[in-house]
Amino acid sequence: MSLTCATCNASRLRPPRLVGGAWYALCTECLYETEMEIVGGGAGPDTGFQVKGIAGLSAQQEADLARPRPTPVA
Repeated sequence: MSLTCATCNASRLRPPRLVGGAWYALCTECLYETEMEIVGGGAGPDTGFQVKGIAGLSAQQEADLARPRPTPVA
């Protein structure tokens, strides 16, 4: 099963990890977190996951979005 990023639809997610009671997978393309949920049984070596949705932005990520972007050099 291929998991895709809920933000950019890329299929390059890192393996899900448990953070504060919820499962998240980092997208290696857009660097946003995708919230995951376990499919079937409990967590173990053969755990299956499915995409639950876009993870909320942290306060630091929101602050980073407001920072000025560098202008491209021609």
